[in-house]
Amino acid sequence: MTAMTICREVPQKMEDRLIVALDVPTISEARALIDKLEGVVSFFKVGLWLQFAAGFDGLLDYLLAKKQEHLSGIMWQAPPQASVTRPR
Repeated sequence: MTAMTICREVPQKMEDRLIVALDVPTISEARALIDKLEGVVSFFKVGLWLQFAAGFDGLLDYLLAKKQEHLSGIMWQAPPQASVTRPR
């Protein structure tokens, strides 16, 4: 039997290799975590708690303003380009 090798491109920068789960119950805790990890992480997964929290849309706007990629539920949203706006 031969071992199969799967080759994939690995990002050069460490911050592009990490995904941090925002599994905290409040928007303010999520923002604090995002701010604390700025420059260290470029990808966040938005936890289920936050998706039902008051102010969730504001959190998505906050992530987009900081040009952070994020997963929300099963949807992926990239940072905006110059002419792209967030769908509502």
